[in-house]
Parts: sequence; C-alpha cells; structure tokens
Amino acid sequence: MTSSKRNNSIGTLVLKVMAVVIWAAGLAFYIIGFHNADPSENILTTILRSALSAAEMFVGHSSLGEISLEAHANTATHWHPKGFYLFCFILIHVSAVVITIIVALRTLMRRVWRFITLFCQAHMGKKKSLHVFFSTNKASVLMAKDIMGCSALSPLSAKEKARRQEENRVVFVSLPHTEQREKGESTFSTLIGLFSYNRHVLDSISEVGKGTLLIRANQGFSSFKAADKRTDDPLVMGDGKAKSDIKQQFLNPNHFDHPFDLFRRMGLRLLAELITKRSTDVRLYLLSENEQRNVQALDVISSDPFFYPECSEKSMHMSIYCQAQQDDLNMFEEIRLLEKSNIEVHVLNASSLSVLYLQRQPECLPVNYVDIEQGRVTSEFRAMVIGFGETGQTLLPFLYEHSTFLGRGNERSPYHITAIDSHMDELRGSFLMQHPGLADNPNLELEQVEIGSKEFWTLMEREIGKLNYVTIALGDDHKSMSLAVALYKFAMRLRDNNLSRFTIYVRSYEHDNECHMNSVAQHYNRFNHAKRQKGEIGNIVIFGELDEIYCCNLMHMRDEVRREQKTQNASQMGNAIQFYNTYQHAAGYEGDWFDRRRDAMREEDELIVSYDELNRKEQQDFANCLHINTKLRLMGLPASRTTQPFSTLSNELKEQVYGLFCRACEIASQTNYPQQPADDEAALLLDTLSQTEHLRWMAAHEICGFTEGMTYGENKGKNNMKPWQELLPKVQRYDLLVVLTTLAVQYEGVTDEYESRHRKA
Repeated sequence: MTSSKRNNSIGTLVLKVMAVVIWAAGLAFYIIGFHNADPSENILTTILRSALSAAEMFVGHSSLGEISLEAHANTATHWHPKGFYLFCFILIHVSAVVITIIVALRTLMRRVWRFITLFCQAHMGKKKSLHVFFSTNKASVLMAKDIMGCSALSPLSAKEKARRQEENRVVFVSLPHTEQREKGESTFSTLIGLFSYNRHVLDSISEVGKGTLLIRANQGFSSFKAADKRTDDPLVMGDGKAKSDIKQQFLNPNHFDHPFDLFRRMGLRLLAELITKRSTDVRLYLLSENEQRNVQALDVISSDPFFYPECSEKSMHMSIYCQAQQDDLNMFEEIRLLEKSNIEVHVLNASSLSVLYLQRQPECLPVNYVDIEQGRVTSEFRAMVIGFGETGQTLLPFLYEHSTFLGRGNERSPYHITAIDSHMDELRGSFLMQHPGLADNPNLELEQVEIGSKEFWTLMEREIGKLNYVTIALGDDHKSMSLAVALYKFAMRLRDNNLSRFTIYVRSYEHDNECHMNSVAQHYNRFNHAKRQKGEIGNIVIFGELDEIYCCNLMHMRDEVRREQKTQNASQMGNAIQFYNTYQHAAGYEGDWFDRRRDAMREEDELIVSYDELNRKEQQDFANCLHINTKLRLMGLPASRTTQPFSTLSNELKEQVYGLFCRACEIASQTNYPQQPADDEAALLLDTLSQTEHLRWMAAHEICGFTEGMTYGENKGKNNMKPWQELLPKVQRYDLLVVLTTLAVQYEGVTDEYESRHRKA
C-alpha cells in the first residue's frame, strides 16, 4: 500500500471513530433531554427517538424544540450548573456538522482532483488506447485490472505492467444509480447512500491501479430515447432513400446534431474530448448485471452521430462490449452496426465467456480424454451436461464440435453426449430450433431427469464407468458443488480405472463462493493425484470464475486488429483475423479480412443474407483458432496457451514442426489434392488431420443448422456437407491449408524459415 493510500485510510478511520463518539454523546444527551421532558414516556421509545435524533445531527437537524425550556432548567438543576447542558448539546451538534462538512469536503476535493486530472488528460495527455466502463461492478473492475496489468490471476513483470499502463487509459463512468437521485431529491438516507456509494466506487477503482480516472454522469442512458429500428435503422431500409435522409431520421429520436452530443448531454464533455483528441482506439464496456439496461444503453450510444459512417472518425477503431443474452434479438445489435467499418459490437455474457474459457485451456479439451494413433482416435469420448440452462446449451455445441475426430474406417470416431435437466421438455424445442442439424442424432440425448432423483442415479450408475467429461451448471453454487462431490464419490466406488480420464467441471456463479469451491475441489483432487496419468488435471475443476472470464484474452479475442499493429492479445494463441490472413497467404489468394468484410457490406440489397454468409465465414476463422491445440495434440505436438516463436523451440521439436510444415507446403502447392503414398508418414498424418478438419467443419455447420446435402454460400450452389471421399480434390486442399495455417500461426517464424531455406536452395 502506498503512503498516500495509507494516510487516506488512517484519515477515514479517524473520521469514523469521531463520528461514532459524537453520535454516542448525542444519544446520551438526547436521552437525558427527552426523559426530563416527559418522564412517563417508555424508555425504549426514548432510546429509539434519541438514536434517530442523534443521527440527524450530522445533517444539521436538531430536536431541541422537542425538549422544553423547563426540561433544560430541570436538567440544569438536577445534573449540572445552569446552562451547561445546553452548551454541551450545541457543541455536540456543531461537531456532528463539522464531521459532515469534512466528509463532504473530502468528497468534493476528490471530485475536483479527478476533474483536474481528467481535464489534463483530455487536453495534454498522451494518446493511448481508451477503455471506458459504464459500471463499477466486480466484472468491470476485474476487466480493468487485467487491462492495466494488475490482475492477481496472471501477475506480470514490473516492465510489462508499466508498458500496459503506458499504452492504456481506463475511465469509469459513474451513472445515477437511483431514480431518486436523478429527480434531485435530497434526504438523510440519500445523503448516506451518496457517501457510501462514492466510497464503494472509489474503493473499487483504487484496485485497478495508478492513472485510473473516474467521471460522474449527470444523466443515465434511460433519460434518452433509442432510435426506432423498425423505421429509421439505416441497415434495414431498402426504399432507396438518400443517405442524408436516412441519417436525419437516424438522428431525430434524440436530436443529436453533432458527434458525442450524447456524452455532452450526460455531462461527459471531457470524456468526449478524451475520445476524439487523446485516443488511438476506444473500447466501451456495458457490463452491468442488468442486461436489459445494457442493450438499451447500446441503442442510445449507437444513435450518436459519431457512430454514423459519414460522421465517424475512420482512423479510429472502436469496440463496444455489451453484456446480454446471446439470442437473436440481442445479436441483431452486432448486425445493425456492422456497416460502420470502424465499429465492432460484441454481445457476450458470463455463460459464453465461461465456455470460451474452457475452449482456451489446452488441458480442458476433449482430445485429452481419448487414445490417439497417428492422428486417429481409437477410443470413445463420452460426455454429460448436467443442467441445460444458458451455460449448458453453450457447452453442448462446444463438446460436439471439439470431440470430432477421425477414427478407424475414415469415419468419425465413437462419441456420445447426454444432456439432462429437470425442465428439458421445455428447453429441448427451442434448442433444436436453433441447432436443427443436431436433431435426430442418435449420439446426442436430451433427457428430462430430476437432478438427484432415483432416475438420475440410475442413469449415472449406467454411465459413470464410461464417462470422460461431466459438466455441472445448475445456476446455484451450493447445489452444483454438492452434486460434484457426490458424483466424485459415486465414481470412486464404481469406476475401475482410478478416475483416469474423468473430470467433473463445475460452473461458478457467485464471486464470493469461488474461494470455497476451489478449496473443496483441491481437497478431493489430492486424494487421486498419484493415480492420475501425467498431464491430466484434477477430477473436479471449477470454471467460470470472474477473474478468469473477464480478461483481455477472452473479451478481446474477437476484436479486429489494425493493419499497422497487433492488439495486446494477438500473441495469445492467435486470433481469427490473423488466421484468415495467414490462410489467404498460404493459399496464394489476394485480399484480407477487411477486404472480405467490405465486399460483403457492398451487397446493400441483400445485406442480411450477405451478413449471414460473412458471419458463417468469420465464425469458422474463430473456430479454427480455438481448434489449434486439438490439432497440435493429434499431430503429436505439445499444446500451448500462447503462440511460440519457432526459433525458441528445442532442436528436436523444431525439426518435427518444420518437417510437417515443409511437407504440407509441398502438398498444398499442387492444384489438386493428391493421393498420399502409404510409406510417407508425414503426408499420411497431414491427410488424417485434413480429414479431421473436414469433420470438424461439418460438425460446426451442423450446429449452425446445416445438414448433409444442404447448400449454402453466396450462390446457393455450394454443397460440401458430404464425406471427405466425395469431395473434389481442390476442396480437400482447403482442409489441408487449414492444417498448414495452424502450424504457421502457432509457430511464429516457421513460414519465414521455410521461405529462407527455399531461397537459398
């Protein structure tokens, strides 16, 4: 703790002690006064009246009028010399008011200091990446701490921490948090709430680190009306109106005539100047627990002229992160702002981030639970999803796609996934409507079973010996953890393989319960530590912890990167844009991620259709990034959370990687995909991985609703939803290029090494 923080804490403690002492003195004098004024009054009533009056001293209110002059005289006669009681009474009240003034002045001085700091940053500060949080909840604070390198989960070196703080600027916007405050009403309770709220806000942002700014808004987003998407959304209008007419209609709802009029009317003028003058790129975070208000705020923000293409600053990259349910209604927000090439909207929530966290952990992937021989999987993968709420419905597609391996006979290896919930009959219909490609799949079961019932344990008794991957997401930490422990003990009794390749993943929902849940998991994991195979994780794993999911590596993973520089998370296992651009280079094609997006946005007559096709392609680029570690494990290469410079690999690993990469380049250089000779192990392994990639691609499209024989694409004539052997050789080459790109992205510099050796040759 710094000396300034220590002094501030001591000063706060002294004020608290003085306030308690003064309140106690006021309580005593009021009891004396009220009792002498009316000796017949009930003593409990007197004490309660005195406690309330003593508290009201701090807002300048006195109950002296309720104590008669005769009472003063009586008090003076029986207790002290005449007038002494009144003198002490007034002294205590003055002291209480002084304490209030000191607290108010401290708060005012903090605000003045914050204003001066913000003013200097807006007009004289260095240009940095700006991160603006419109809430001060735990998720926002944890995200801000990770941005500034202050996260306890992944501590950074002093040099790296200083670099992050040098490149990034964090601003918290304190919005009006009660309707009473917005109406301007002032009562004792609101005054106490004001001080406690400010204290809470200041304590929260103090955890983020040096240089964090706080600015108060005069109005909340609820004070403004969002643009009506039914009539004036420029993305959905097809009546041929001029851009200027559309723009005028788009701006009319709130009468925003100039860029950042919204922020100025909210009292955030300095924030607007900070964005326009002192920021290289901007990220806005709407991460409050109220998801409906987050979406409403997004609507209001996007109606500002700055977000309209003709008015926006094209050189500035902007992203908006909105915490909301990922349904069709909310995901439309991403489509609505897609036309603005410098605006990225990301709708996300804790459930999707929790599952994304599992996908990013190499040890949590299904490939760790199967037997592998030359890239083929020779054992069955079995999983169970317990609890089919939002998290469960996100987990099942992940398990379905990432358990897609090539088995014997050039078919998908055996798998079985069961999802159970006590309300499955209500959930099944909507899930299969969103994922029709998964309907009628005999290897997927959606069962309605009451958790903990006799039918549940009968099902578990039948499955427990074969299960590899169990997820529990019941929406209640206590219930989820209790069931995990019960399943662990149940498996210990019935499994005969010492819980090898068996893990129970438990979703955490409340931040306050995370420490206890991890303690319980560690307690049971240590009993089977010696029996687990090397490299396996514990049998009980907690996922979804707030500091794990609200971090740059997950939140920023879908971000675009600017042409001249990478985002700070670009080294974290690559990203979709890097993957696509590398793929284009390997295939010898022209154009990059941005060109593809611009081409899609030119289709104004069929923008929604064009967006669906663009989204399908971009989601596959993103899925390819998440599948990197699975492909590495199938190729016999070590998995990693980050990309690895090729030059830093051991000599043995370097030759293995280069050999595969070189052979992949040789095969990919041929126009048609050739038949691989049986004695070429590297070529056969690459062929196996190419077939695996095609199976994964088909599984991903089945999740999106495509079925075998179904056409897709811009010309509605493509049909690659068929077995590998039926594909054209040039289409088979596409899958090999994905494998080649995987090696190029994971091992930075291997492409340069290959090109350098060939130039010398």
